Amino acid sequence: QANQPEQMHAAALEQQVQSLTLSNRQYLDANEGLAQANLNLRQSNEEFLVTTEELQAASEEVETLNEELQASNEELETLNEELQATVEELNTANDDLESRSHELQRAALSLEEQRRTTETEREWLAAILANIADAVLVIDALGDTVQTNAAYAQMFGGADADFDPEDLHGHPLEPENTPHGRTLRGLSGVTEFALTDADGNQSEFEANGQPLRSGDTITGGVIIIRDVTARNRLQSEFLARAAHELRTPLTSAQAALQLLISRGMGESQPLAERYLTIAHTQVKRLGALISDLVDVALLQSGKLDLQIIAVDLAVIARSAVEALEPTITQRIDLDIESEPLIVQGDALRLEQVFHNLLMNSANYAPVSEAIDVRLRRRGDAAEITVQDHGPGITQIDTARLFTRFYQANRPDNATHGGLGLGLFIVRQIVLAHDGEVDVHSIPGDGATFSVRLPLSDVTDQAAGG
Repeated sequence: QANQPEQMHAAALEQQVQSLTLSNRQYLDANEGLAQANLNLRQSNEEFLVTTEELQAASEEVETLNEELQASNEELETLNEELQATVEELNTANDDLESRSHELQRAALSLEEQRRTTETEREWLAAILANIADAVLVIDALGDTVQTNAAYAQMFGGADADFDPEDLHGHPLEPENTPHGRTLRGLSGVTEFALTDADGNQSEFEANGQPLRSGDTITGGVIIIRDVTARNRLQSEFLARAAHELRTPLTSAQAALQLLISRGMGESQPLAERYLTIAHTQVKRLGALISDLVDVALLQSGKLDLQIIAVDLAVIARSAVEALEPTITQRIDLDIESEPLIVQGDALRLEQVFHNLLMNSANYAPVSEAIDVRLRRRGDAAEITVQDHGPGITQIDTARLFTRFYQANRPDNATHGGLGLGLFIVRQIVLAHDGEVDVHSIPGDGATFSVRLPLSDVTDQAAGG
């Protein structure tokens, strides 16, 4: 029983120890929970700090976006103002378009009226072209055919038919001397050419070209072509017949006058002798005209007989000058190259070329003090130039100088007689010798005629020039 209180005290003490142990354990558990809570709180604090930084960054972004939004708003306001201005411009443009629409409607009505007028004019033009007996050819700046008429198709075998023009001796014309070439070079006037068919029959034509211009530029041309084969044949027959009929009485009259002049009329009849001399001169002149008619008839019929031999042009030139000098007022200055200029030709016909060119210069340049005649070698050809220092020749006249019966107007309006055949005969004789002739003239500065003849391989000087 004595130990009973101690046991009770020990039991109480043990109970207290257990209670303290339990409390301590609870305290330790609470301390661990508090530590864990503190750790969680610290983590939460860190997360809060991060969130705070993120919120601050987001706030800054919001402020930036707000500023951008404000700027965008200002741009939108500017665009709205520009849009309003554009709308106003569009309204103005719409008004203009509406006004122009009315103008276009009126213009369309006017164009329709013009179209109807143009169609009527085209019908008239087509009717005119269809009823023109001559061939009509319209070309562009390249020489290509733009339009033709029925006469052209009938004459040349089709509306799109082309032709290769020749001279009257059957030699092809140089491109620049064809009707197309002359027209596109700005030259108007008549061009003579011929065509030979498959059977060897030759037809002769006259082409009258007129350039079409836009300012200083040639845009094409209109060429009127006439078949003159029948007309030329009739002319040749008439000239041959007339020359034959005139030459017989002329020969008799010339012989009688020459006989009277040679016998003399005595000192008591000087007036009669003077009249006889005048009559004889005029008979000789008439004989020259008839000879020209005969030559033209022979040339047109292709029956001109040439006596071809080797001749020296220098000899022929001197002979022509000596024969002509006493009959003209101008001085003839003859300038001949030292070496012989030998050609294959008819001496009499070539002297006729010199004579006709010199007479032409004498007639058309009466104020010229001298006529210059030069003979030169030009490569494989001999070149003859006859130059006067008179008033010159217009472009219109140069285009037709070498055609039959054409006479250019003299500046002094004086007449000089003749039939307008001299230069035509020159050209035909030169062509018959495979040569070429042309003229260069500036009004007021004289005229120069040039003849080129192929040189012969014969080196011996001809005796009969």
